[in-house]
Amino acid sequence: MCGPSRRVLAALLAASVAGCTSNPAPKGWLPPAAKAQAQGYGGWISLTGQKAEPAAHVEGELIAVSDDHVYVLTDSGLVDVPRESVAKAVLAAYATGEGELAGWSALGTLSTLSHGAYLLITAPIWIIAGIMAAAGESRAGLLRYPEKPLASFRPYARFPQGLPAGFEASALGRLEGTQPARHH
Repeated sequence: MCGPSRRVLAALLAASVAGCTSNPAPKGWLPPAAKAQAQGYGGWISLTGQKAEPAAHVEGELIAVSDDHVYVLTDSGLVDVPRESVAKAVLAAYATGEGELAGWSALGTLSTLSHGAYLLITAPIWIIAGIMAAAGESRAGLLRYPEKPLASFRPYARFPQGLPAGFEASALGRLEGTQPARHH
């Protein structure tokens, strides 16, 4: 491979890595979008508190968002985080299909081997389009605070209207690891 081709390949690889967004949910925990609408669990949330707060990072299932607290089920039980102490948050609402898009893009790129000299045009098109599609899809199931208000996270909570009256936190127990079976 000559020098310019290597630089183009390196630039495309860098763009593909930069374009993908990290999903905070454990692998296999989130259901696909269609099933997420029908299941009774909340999305996976990762909260980062203000530097002065004792609990600087909380991760788990989003249980509810009230006017003054965010409730998260963690492996140690239900944690209520005061909204004013949240510096940033990422909510993964459902599993996206960026892996499938990347696979189809790779197959499309391989198919350009039959294009002869035109593959110099068609292969980069497949690569660039695949990177852009996968990057867009990787962000599709994510909500971020402070870009979006915490109130916009409510539809993805186990209790979107807030905790029920007389709710006992002990009724939830603890988050039992990352059991994807409960979402299928």
